[in-house]
Amino acid sequence: DPSNVKDTEPSATFSPRIGFSFPVTDQTVFYAQYGKFVQQTRLRDIYLGTAITANNIKGGYAITNPVGFGLKPETTLQYDFGFRQQIGDFLAFDLGAFYKDIRDQIQQRQIPGAPDANHSAYYAWVNGDFATTSGISLKIDLRRVERVQASVDYTYSDARGTGSAPSD
Repeated sequence: DPSNVKDTEPSATFSPRIGFSFPVTDQTVFYAQYGKFVQQTRLRDIYLGTAITANNIKGGYAITNPVGFGLKPETTLQYDFGFRQQIGDFLAFDLGAFYKDIRDQIQQRQIPGAPDANHSAYYAWVNGDFATTSGISLKIDLRRVERVQASVDYTYSDARGTGSAPSD
């Protein structure tokens, strides 16, 4: 019934990004970055039309493309900092650390129907999944010396979260 449909409140988000590098000496540089990133949900997940939405709700079974009601945008906070050091004329290394926090990822969830509804449940997209990644990185660069050049990168990261795909 279209009279049961209600408007969703609009959302506004401030997403600052800042980064800087500071030369401590002529061979050492400290750097840091911060960013807040916001991404709206795919429009096809929230605007299916009343006919398709009604069929999804009446069906009561799992569907591959359910609708999302009032989904919030996905928000990512990201930090990165470290320093670069040059050793002599041909060798340099970069040591850094990072942290990334992603919230309000969408997932498919079974929603129980109202007690007087003809259906017992329906499926919808909801905000619920998250991911957190942190780690350190090390990079060593050997500039070209007598036809030899090398670069070694190592990153250790720890990633935690829920759901590897929206319908999991």
